[in-house]
Amino acid sequence: MKGLHEFQRILLLFFLILSLNCFQELRSEAQSLHPDEVKTLGVIAQRLNIKDWDTNENPCNGRWNSTGFRYIRRGFVCNCTTTVCHITTIELKGQNLTGELPEEFADLTRLQDLDLTFNYLNGSIPPRWATLPLVHLSIFGNRVTGKIPKEFGNINTLKSLVLEDNLLGGPFPPELGNLSRLEEL
Repeated sequence: MKGLHEFQRILLLFFLILSLNCFQELRSEAQSLHPDEVKTLGVIAQRLNIKDWDTNENPCNGRWNSTGFRYIRRGFVCNCTTTVCHITTIELKGQNLTGELPEEFADLTRLQDLDLTFNYLNGSIPPRWATLPLVHLSIFGNRVTGKIPKEFGNINTLKSLVLEDNLLGGPFPPELGNLSRLEEL
């Protein structure tokens, strides 16, 4: 009889663990990207000539991510609450992206890390990006022109601003001196 009770307890524990695991899976599938961010990703994809983004698919589930050589990567990181996810990181390195830098990245209001390294992007850096809580921004190795927006001096969260190997001109805006957390320029 003692062996039967022990077996029942183990079986109950097994089903409890299995159930919790299933509920976790259901919870993560139920979380979806905020509808405004889905629209924004569609606009960004259009502006950067990205053909393989399925905006019916949630980029927060990791299916959009791809890794390869360290300079060829696509990745998205999201912060998900009970039912809604917000994009916090976009990494589009070496994706052969073309077009002008989309100001619509500023509509992803929780975006902290944006890496557009080694593409064929042109145009100027949108001053509206300064409204983001950016910590890291890299547009290394593109064809970006113009000046660094003076508004970037107001991004008090910015630690890394990588702009090398572009066609930027003009003096550094003195407002960049306000970036007290800046570690890399």
